[in-house]
Parts: sequence; structure tokens; C-alpha cells
Amino acid sequence: MLIWIGSPKPLRAEKVLFLDRDGVINRDRADYVKKVEEFCLFPDVIPALRLAKKQGYSLIVVSNQSGIGRGIINIGNFWRIHFFLVQLLQKNGIFLTGALYCPHRPEQNCRCRKPEPGMLVRAADIFSFSLPGSIFIGDRKTDVEAAQKAECRPVLVLREKVAYFDSTYEYPIYESLMDAVANECIRKET
Repeated sequence: MLIWIGSPKPLRAEKVLFLDRDGVINRDRADYVKKVEEFCLFPDVIPALRLAKKQGYSLIVVSNQSGIGRGIINIGNFWRIHFFLVQLLQKNGIFLTGALYCPHRPEQNCRCRKPEPGMLVRAADIFSFSLPGSIFIGDRKTDVEAAQKAECRPVLVLREKVAYFDSTYEYPIYESLMDAVANECIRKET
């Protein structure tokens, strides 16, 4: 597991928003995001993350990056992409608490690769917070499964794919990150 810590402080009882990277924060590519020039941030990400921060959420990225284990993405380019994202967000006043990445191939059956909850559990250990009550916004069934195993609330952002997705699932599905944050992070507290 690859871990980046943006804030070494424990989160106490703060609200935590987990975010998948490819497909939620930036455009996913069938051939993997291999270099900074291929990283394309979705236009709603900055306002959505500002809104989440305004609501008191700490932001943690959790992402499978099997392109590393497959030898498609070299580790130097991977970290350049990561720091490009971090700096882009920081220039817009958004600071990530941390990021956890699984570099393994699916057939390695590691404990950190989603749908396993390893990255979420490790983040809770590092930053000293409780997983129940946290939200995990992803774009794949594996994200939902990891959230459920970690007792987080799963939310799907499907962007262009929303019209083609099976609507029988019992968790929220949105077309954009902004819709997901506006509807799931700003909830009526009763």
C-alpha cells in the first residue's frame, strides 16, 4: 500500500469523506492515467470539494492503481500525478488529509485492493477516526463493496454512465461529484 499523509494530526470525531480517484476526481482511461499530461480533472471537483470542506469533512483519496503492479505506470510518474493533484487542489484552497493507493494487480488478492476495505481501515488507524458514519464516493461496485465492509456509507458517481447502470441498488447514485456532495454531505441532522 502506498500512503501519503497531508496532515499528521488525528481527526478526532471529524466527518470523513473518502474519494476514489480515477472516474470520480479525474477522467478514467482504459489505458490508465500514466503521466501528468493524461490527468484531466472533472470541472465539478473543485466546487464539490470546497463544499465538502465547508461542511467540515476531511478528504481522503483511496484508489486502486494496478497499473503500477502491471508495469504500465512507473512509480515516479505515479507520484508526479499524485502531487499534481495535491498542488492543483491546494492552489484552490483544498487540502487533502491523506491518500492511500493499492499498487497490486487483482490476482494478487491483497488486503488493500478494493473491494477489500484495507485502505479505509488503514486510514482510520493512521488518522484516529471511526469508520461508521464516513462516506465513500466511488464509481465502481468495488468501491461500494469496500465501503460496506468498512461500515461506511457508499455513494456512486457515474457521470456519463448513470443512464446505463442497474438502478436496483440500495445506495445513492449521482451523475456528478457535486450532486453527490450536495445531497450526501449536506444532510438534515435530526
